[in-house]
Amino acid sequence: MSNKNNTKPAKQQPKNGEEKKKLDATGIFLIVFASIALVGILASVIVAIALNVNKNKSIDYMKTNLSKYVTISADVYSSYDVKIEVPEVNEKDLNNAIIKVLCKNKIVPDDKPINRPNVTLSVGDVANIYYRGYTLGEDGEKEYFDGGCNFTDSTYYSLEIGSGSFISGFEYNLIGKNQKDYATFTKLTSGNTASGDIIKLTYSSYHADGTARMAQTAIIDLSDPEAVDEEWGKGFAEYFNKHAGKPIGVKFGTDADSENKLRVESTRESDDVNPTDVYFDMTISEAYRISEGERLVVETYFPYDYNEESLRNKTAYFEVYIKTAQDYETPELDDKFITETLKLKAEDLASFEGETLVEKYKNSLMADLKEEYDAKVRSAVELALWDHVIANANYKKLPESEVEEQYNSEIAEINSLYVSGYSSYYSSVDYFALAYLGLESGSDWKKAVRDNAETAIKQKLAFYYIIREENLIPEDEEYDAIYEEIFDEHLQTYLDYYKITEDSEDYETKLEDAKNTVKGQFDDDYWFELVVYDYAIEKLIANANKI
Repeated sequence: MSNKNNTKPAKQQPKNGEEKKKLDATGIFLIVFASIALVGILASVIVAIALNVNKNKSIDYMKTNLSKYVTISADVYSSYDVKIEVPEVNEKDLNNAIIKVLCKNKIVPDDKPINRPNVTLSVGDVANIYYRGYTLGEDGEKEYFDGGCNFTDSTYYSLEIGSGSFISGFEYNLIGKNQKDYATFTKLTSGNTASGDIIKLTYSSYHADGTARMAQTAIIDLSDPEAVDEEWGKGFAEYFNKHAGKPIGVKFGTDADSENKLRVESTRESDDVNPTDVYFDMTISEAYRISEGERLVVETYFPYDYNEESLRNKTAYFEVYIKTAQDYETPELDDKFITETLKLKAEDLASFEGETLVEKYKNSLMADLKEEYDAKVRSAVELALWDHVIANANYKKLPESEVEEQYNSEIAEINSLYVSGYSSYYSSVDYFALAYLGLESGSDWKKAVRDNAETAIKQKLAFYYIIREENLIPEDEEYDAIYEEIFDEHLQTYLDYYKITEDSEDYETKLEDAKNTVKGQFDDDYWFELVVYDYAIEKLIANANKI
């Protein structure tokens, strides 16, 4: 199945080693990583059908009596509510689009700029940064989120300003900033900690509620003693902040040396009159020291479809510490840039409002963004439709052979991706699969694939049940028109991938070969499903009541 904006869903693979390194270094920020997780495993009925290529089906969905598997009341899909949480396009989105264009066209000299401190950042510069992100709770307190800090990484993260690597607002709000105007960050791996440091602590502990933790690691910000004591127990912050601090890399408070164990007044529920928590076998492996002064904080916001649901559409803040940066020259957005670099003529932008060429170009970008917004809204409605249908359909059983085939297809897809592009970055296919599917460490990824395979077959059963009940199948002339449009999209994807253009040598021969390859790549059922889905979905999503 498909729609006009996504004819044949394909899993994204790293274009080169550097791109994949970015995925590993900061998956929490990379939109591309989020999208990998989204489309990677049957996120919609589109993928469910698209994976159904050239296989021997155990049932014929157009002929089999589907009511033995599922029944769906017509009122389920004839009118349904959809809550649209896609934020409308705003000035921030336009700013981000502009800096992406400028970054893409930055001037790269023969001699690569060197890393140096105290660079006032501009578009195209590469900033080497440490960062720590947080949201604000209802009481205004900082709430640090998992994956939003790279203090413990072996080195800083190199961020190209305008690349679009980090979530919206991060890069734009670094423009014009110079670290010399803000507090500095130092990572210590030897020596002693000092009062107010942020420490990376390995520890074991016994707690008043009867629980125990062995060989744990945590990042603890001693600059906020009250918050530390609230989480770790009264007296915890004082223990680490007093005197010259504790030595880095040396174990202290060992289990055998009970005299030097850390005992604090517990914040945990307990029946004891004087409950305490006991910490031992402690080692500070690193300390992070932030100097006095204002901290550089940038405001960002998470996308509506972000992988972590609790963070979607939320405003986030990041403390950023710029170690060094490479300073590049970037052109100004002016008439010369538009006509000479972007190769746009005045007549190309004549349909857009604005008194100047720059204003017209900005409005053209805004038009593109609004078109993307409309596509996202449509996609959200489409996904909501199938979520709604599946939740309200009466499933009696599933064709297990279809589920098994779907499951095996996805397992094979993950293994293929791992071998072809990711084995250099993940030690096993299991680690890759967890990252690919957006699962936490230790999760049963094969069970997740099985669950998604069942969902995919539920979607497919629901789709065929509805189109047969409502006769949502195009007549020959309309069928042919939709087929041609979809085929052309497949063909163009193929031509783009192999860089075949009208200027290519033997273009006509290559074009004909490409057509034959695309036609032969999929069976008749595949094309039928794409065409019928494209036809039917327009009628089904028209029944949505957006709220």
